[in-house]
Amino acid sequence: SDVYWSKEWMYSRNEKLRRKADHEKSSLQDGSGRIDDQVGVAKINQPPSVITMHPYDTDIVVAGRDTISVYDFTLNPHRSHSFSNKNPKISQITALEMMNRHEEGLLVTGSDDGVVRVYKDWQEQHGQSLVTAWNLVPELVPQAVVGNRLSCGLRLAWDPATRVLAAAGDTKFVRLWDCNTELKLIDLPSATDSFVTSLSMNESVRLLAAAHNDGSIRLYDPRNPPASARVMQYREHGRSVLTCVSQPGGRLVSGCTDGIIKVWDMRRQSSISTIKMGQSIRSEERRVGKE
Repeated sequence: SDVYWSKEWMYSRNEKLRRKADHEKSSLQDGSGRIDDQVGVAKINQPPSVITMHPYDTDIVVAGRDTISVYDFTLNPHRSHSFSNKNPKISQITALEMMNRHEEGLLVTGSDDGVVRVYKDWQEQHGQSLVTAWNLVPELVPQAVVGNRLSCGLRLAWDPATRVLAAAGDTKFVRLWDCNTELKLIDLPSATDSFVTSLSMNESVRLLAAAHNDGSIRLYDPRNPPASARVMQYREHGRSVLTCVSQPGGRLVSGCTDGIIKVWDMRRQSSISTIKMGQSIRSEERRVGKE
């Protein structure tokens, strides 16, 4: 059928892209590659709060307060379109994730009021449709009403192997949601008052990484009971961790506001590499009460 051959073509294309990416990674490691070529420039109507890239297609998704914009810089002029997330006035988009990346994927948006929305046909110029929406973390308070308390809203991480969506924010837990049964699986206690700034699921070692505003990174094994789910804790960063990104082979890359990037092997108790940028990086935290 057409659907079958379309999926076969996508899987074959994605495999070629992964091989090409491995080659480019090797060229960067031996010093012969470059990643400083400018592809395009775009101006959007709202200040960007979240940016994510499709791992196989050439689309870049940018979210403002309540608007989602999709860009393709490979076309000249570059293709772009926008649609509304229909947030209430007191909430804003703080997370973007992509589901079913190998096929016709779904776009997931998370807002700082704890609400998650899932869209299909988001790559089309017109006709985007809302598949489902629910309040994943009702305990969250929107940044616009928290006063002087620091927060970065809702953070999400998608595990394609188990179809579990992880969520956290200014909460004392990391929530796991089963998208098959549309039920909450478990709340993993974080044992800290510091809010989560980034989540990342490593498919190689089946561990979930949660970065915090106090500079710590906690690793969880979702297969364990809540009391024993936290299997590792890193405290080498001295400032707020802006992001943590998983890589194949159990690697984790994290960066903090003082311009220090660390590479971790999630099976070890300390970092395996440190890169100093030489300058601080602006934090994603927002003190909304002073904006």
